[in-house]
Amino acid sequence: MDSFSSALRYWDKRLSRLRYSLVKRLTRKAPPLFLRGQDIISLGPLANGVYDPVMQQLMHHFAQQGFQDFLIDIGANIGLVSCESGSCFKAVHLFEPNPYVASVLKVNCFISLKNQNYQIHEHGLGARDEQLTLHVPYDNWGGAFVAPPENAYDLAQLSQKDGFDRFDLDNYGIVDVQIRNADDTFEQLFQPLASDQHRSGVIKIDVEGLDEFLIDRLLAKLPDDFSVVVFFENRDTTKTLSAFQQQHPGVGPVYSLTTDATRMAGVPRWLNSMLNWLRSQETLRLKPAPEHMGIGDFVFHIPAKNSPAH
Repeated sequence: MDSFSSALRYWDKRLSRLRYSLVKRLTRKAPPLFLRGQDIISLGPLANGVYDPVMQQLMHHFAQQGFQDFLIDIGANIGLVSCESGSCFKAVHLFEPNPYVASVLKVNCFISLKNQNYQIHEHGLGARDEQLTLHVPYDNWGGAFVAPPENAYDLAQLSQKDGFDRFDLDNYGIVDVQIRNADDTFEQLFQPLASDQHRSGVIKIDVEGLDEFLIDRLLAKLPDDFSVVVFFENRDTTKTLSAFQQQHPGVGPVYSLTTDATRMAGVPRWLNSMLNWLRSQETLRLKPAPEHMGIGDFVFHIPAKNSPAH
């Protein structure tokens, strides 16, 4: 019996070493950030070294095209977008209301943006100063949301984005968060940027259902001599481009973020990813948004009002 137990311990140790070596090999490109195993937003950077290659390429592109004054990351989470691309900008502002996530955000920014001018704002943006309840999916802390009526999406849409058939509180952690008036916040943010002659930048909005509300407030408060590129996410399957442009007069042409990757229907995601990896690296493309926008990431430009575009 002792010999059998010794053999089990021996092989368990060998398997542990094998698993360690395999994980070390598979994550050799992982960024030097604090990531959470099994969390959806952490898997990409752990395996490939980059959270969102498309977003990273576009951030670098627009910074090189004259929008390098500032990056405003609304819904920063643990900072993957800003930590990957923040070095391209003169100033970085990150908004994250979840106090637990903000603790990790501080560490990741300290690691990646140590030579940058950055500021973390530990609150969300809304219609007024208040405290709200944030619902945090246990396996996707980047998908946290506040429920209706503040949110434009209903509970069915919010549940579906997290892979659930219906809304069930057992699938979420509950966190009380501070929300501040978006109008006041934007005014307080743009004034010092203007004083520093920082008037051209990139704004990323990813707030799970409050994106269009913040686009409205941004359009109302953006100084006339500012020029910004705005990234936002749409998860409303009924949204049309015509309706979006009517609801937000002042935005420039809207583009969808796409790649030339092949997505074969009925084929598991991992197999699609493997096939695209074998083909070659995906090529980023910005295409005019279709009338039926669908679920995806979009970008538009708000030019300065004294620019030739106006």
